[in-house]
Amino acid sequence: MQTQMLVAATADLRSNFGREAWTPVGDGPILQPELPWETRCIEAPSVIQRGDTLYLFYGGGYNNDPQQIGCATSTDGLHWTRLFREPLIPNGQPGDWNSSETGHPGVFTETDGRTYLFVQGNQDKGHTWFLSAYEITWQHGRPAVVWDSDRFPMKRPGPAAHSEGGIAFSPGWTCWRGEGPRGGGLHYANRAGATATWETHGGNVTILHKVGPDCGLARVLIDGQPAVPPEFDSYAPTVEWHHRRVLATNLPPGRHTVTLTVLGRKNEKSSDTYVQIVEVEPGPPSQYILFNRAPGQGMYQGEPESLGRQHFEEVLTHFPNRPAARIQTGLSYVFSPLRTPPATTLAALRTFLAAAAETATPVLIQIDLEHWWEARPDLWNWWDPARAGYDPANRENVEWTGWSPEQAVKVAWRNWGQQIRVLPPPNLASPRYLAACREEIRRLVPVVLDWHAGLPADQKHLLVGIKLGHETSIGVNAFHFPNGNALLDRPPTEDPVGRLDHNDPVSRGLATLGHAALTASGIRTNGTPTEAELREVARRYLETLCREAAAFGVPRDRLFAHGAGWKEGELIYDVPVNPFACPGWSFYQHAADPRKDVGVQRNLARSDAPYWAATEWLLQGPGETDAWRRALANTLSDSRCRYVCIFNWESIRASDAILRAVSELTSSEDR
Repeated sequence: MQTQMLVAATADLRSNFGREAWTPVGDGPILQPELPWETRCIEAPSVIQRGDTLYLFYGGGYNNDPQQIGCATSTDGLHWTRLFREPLIPNGQPGDWNSSETGHPGVFTETDGRTYLFVQGNQDKGHTWFLSAYEITWQHGRPAVVWDSDRFPMKRPGPAAHSEGGIAFSPGWTCWRGEGPRGGGLHYANRAGATATWETHGGNVTILHKVGPDCGLARVLIDGQPAVPPEFDSYAPTVEWHHRRVLATNLPPGRHTVTLTVLGRKNEKSSDTYVQIVEVEPGPPSQYILFNRAPGQGMYQGEPESLGRQHFEEVLTHFPNRPAARIQTGLSYVFSPLRTPPATTLAALRTFLAAAAETATPVLIQIDLEHWWEARPDLWNWWDPARAGYDPANRENVEWTGWSPEQAVKVAWRNWGQQIRVLPPPNLASPRYLAACREEIRRLVPVVLDWHAGLPADQKHLLVGIKLGHETSIGVNAFHFPNGNALLDRPPTEDPVGRLDHNDPVSRGLATLGHAALTASGIRTNGTPTEAELREVARRYLETLCREAAAFGVPRDRLFAHGAGWKEGELIYDVPVNPFACPGWSFYQHAADPRKDVGVQRNLARSDAPYWAATEWLLQGPGETDAWRRALANTLSDSRCRYVCIFNWESIRASDAILRAVSELTSSEDR
């Protein structure tokens, strides 16, 4: 069995409830594994009703993956929404009775109104079994565990070491999700010696933490030395979720490490020793100037060994790493997972990450699932029986020039410096195509996160971020000439040379695409597509990718979405703004000063993301030192601009004037 999921079925109350009595309902699973801790399994549902709401408790993860318990709600039994991204009841620590499994829940309400959740657990990969129970209380319509219940007093679990929000938590910290703290959660611990560690870059060190009647004492070290004062007490007679505490002031510029340690002690008024962290207020962030290595010009993911340290060292010759610099340099590479077999792509990614660690070079991992998908003819080949992957149903996965699958596209054109023939563009709302995109994100993102987790504390900055999308849009980077399918059997030398007309943001002056995506998304099935509708299709697609990466634990400050605009202020600029990522755009026309880009500035005004990025940037024209230095300084003048990614290193490496401009800017001051 590859994946275990839940479906719904009905049976007549007068039946014997045997197999033949049940009739499936709905079009698919009502709940399937989506979160990292659910691995490949959701099973053993147990449902209770409170008012008009159904609460479904389930085991996520196969029995000893480990299995843990989650909860979802519904009002009709068919459409379910998870209440928490983390397990409601996680497995225990090594040695605990439920270290291998806390699963197979069974929920019921006693006659006195108290709710209990019985569970199965084990500590030895299923060789022996235990049964126990947790008392459940209800807070603002959500279940919560009563850890100190008089009926079933249970030990609060402490998860393994993990990182979140820029903080590295040692074993002993529990991530709690619920109403109250900013962002819907906090981390708590009462185990003496449990630590929370993070980096800051000078100035003040400030945390937001909960104070309350069960809170205790903590110690703070700055770069290994006691803070002033060295300890603080988080007890208070009443709860305050966002108590703001300054741990240090006026640290000098440069990288500093802060370590908070739970002491396991309290004052006499407190009922326990919990320290509870909501978030760390960031200090002045580093900014980056990154050089993208153009695929096929030295580095190519189809040859994984080509992504090794030799191409890092070429850049390091000009720009040695300076980890204390306020503006640092690094590398970027665009991985196209649908372009090469999965094993090849993974090998290339691992080679690239290993080289980054070996050379201590900051890197941006760009994942493009839109423009190159040669390795997946099973998605796009709907017309050629002689080629791999042929299936007429693949019309649903490519774009159409009208409202019928009979108008599916066979070929498209791209102009990135020169016009080339490319495969038909994907239907950004096709379920099969989206499933393939999610599969690749689930394949690649954990590799990046595992690599980052293994970096020492003083190298965590090497992951600048993960970027999804690549100028996400319809009809621009893969355009189609009217009657373009007829050109497929003619030599490319006979192709017309088209110049896109960006004054028409729907057709771009050529064949209008987007009909397939609008149909699949339910936005429109006839008439004339609008600019707003094409924007919405692209926006939903990119948000879907970002949601998937965020579910795997990519924090928002390290996740970027890539959009672009070609007509001043057009709606397609809105595409990369979503709740899961920081927006990024391409800058060519306004590379000299992004503050003049109307579409970008409109979206920065409405974005609540901590950062944004000039994720594809090139100043065109003469490569003069002063012009480049001013343009880069203008782009980075907004402290929220996390990075500028120059496209490409190969286009500037021979220009001493441009390299001098970057060098002057990155060596001008330390943090």
